[in-house]
Amino acid sequence: MPPFDPAATAAAYMATLTPAEHALASAYTHGSEWLLLWGWLVGVLVYWLILWAGALTALRRIADPAGLPVLMAIVITFVLLATPILNTLIRTQESQADSFSLRTANEPDGLSKTLVKTIQYRASSPSALEEFLFYDHPSVDHRVRKAMDWKATHPQPGT
Repeated sequence: MPPFDPAATAAAYMATLTPAEHALASAYTHGSEWLLLWGWLVGVLVYWLILWAGALTALRRIADPAGLPVLMAIVITFVLLATPILNTLIRTQESQADSFSLRTANEPDGLSKTLVKTIQYRASSPSALEEFLFYDHPSVDHRVRKAMDWKATHPQPGT
């Protein structure tokens, strides 16, 4: 069996797409570039916070164990404060993925049925604050409502 070649597989798949499908796929994956950019910016900010903490504690070497508690406190605090922001970015991406799914597959009922199955392990309609703080995906209630709104404005072919 020949070794798997991801580049050749991706090229073969892209060759099967129509220009319209290629444009949709490019539009869908464009959002992931923003997540990478934000991740890089968060990393740079954490790096500068670590340097700042080192300056505050007058640490001269990275190997000085006296700075570890300060470093960990800064990193933990930053991650705690950044979590709702990162969750919002991911929620936005997931909402865009749902829209892409509805436009390309035209199956709002299938999407809704699948989403309802996920209620077993998460609250279906959390409060706005709870969703902002703890959810990295839109709530099932919002996603199903969006699919049904889409269905109402986009009748099925032949109906």
